Amino acid sequence: MDVALYSEMILVHDVPDEGLSAGDIGTIVECHDVAGKETGDSLEFFEMFWNIVSVAISPGSSLQVHNCADRPAARSEATAGYY
Repeated sequence: MDVALYSEMILVHDVPDEGLSAGDIGTIVECHDVAGKETGDSLEFFEMFWNIVSVAISPGSSLQVHNCADRPAARSEATAGYY
């Protein structure tokens, strides 16, 4: 998937080590293209007040482009992973 920097993407799979859940929206801040490997991206994930929740690297297959049919979800701080 060829996506521009600073595009918002939806995480398809949970990443428990980073406190991220499927459906979280992240912003691509760097693309990683390594010969022989799946292309990946570094993403920044923010909470509603623009505090960083996590910076994570994810393969392109774990991301999807969001569209107007997607609905944001909220979860409490107790279930969200924060620095």
